[in-house]
Amino acid sequence: VTAWLDTVTRWDFTRVIPAHLDAPLDLGPEQFARAFDFVKSGRNEVRFCDEDVAFLRKAEEGFLSFSVYKSSLGPLRGGKGPCGLKRPQS
Repeated sequence: VTAWLDTVTRWDFTRVIPAHLDAPLDLGPEQFARAFDFVKSGRNEVRFCDEDVAFLRKAEEGFLSFSVYKSSLGPLRGGKGPCGLKRPQS
């Protein structure tokens, strides 16, 4: 993943169109790389609180278990930040 991320973040872009979630996303290489900070940390932990990501973890353990990559970083966990997902201000 890190080699791929290094390659992608060398590109000059201002928009990402993911296969899921709201699209398009107005962000550049630096912002894109932040989505993969968990890889560098060695923990499958995202910046949102654990309460906010519990539904994803349950989906990985349940009905999405057939399609979700089993990471050597362990189950998805949230950080210790504030709870309550909020849409970023644009």
